[in-house]
Amino acid sequence: LARPEELLTHAASFRSAAPARGALKPDATESREFVDQTDFVDDGGDAILVIAQRLTVPEVRLRLGAISRTGDHSLRIAIDQGGVRGEVETDEPVVKTLLLRLTDERGPPERVIVTIGGERAGVTI
Repeated sequence: LARPEELLTHAASFRSAAPARGALKPDATESREFVDQTDFVDDGGDAILVIAQRLTVPEVRLRLGAISRTGDHSLRIAIDQGGVRGEVETDEPVVKTLLLRLTDERGPPERVIVTIGGERAGVTI
């Protein structure tokens, strides 16, 4: 996804398959399969897709840390950075991406806050 270079953490949400596919690079085979397996809310299903991205070093792996409710229709998602210890030097950074399929018995959240490496990115669903 396009974003300003100084923005280290970014999040986007999708309620339908077509815009989600449009946000992916053509060669993102695994991501496309993940999107194809998602039953999106606007397409008659019960899920939304949140894409969380972090500009970091190639050795970093993103993984889900925790999800907590911050109100009736808001979620906070903590994403852990694995693969390195201590401070991360980003002289030659790459974009790391984590796709999250969210479903909730209360319906889709209205807002999601993603936290990676102490930085937050908010997204309205």
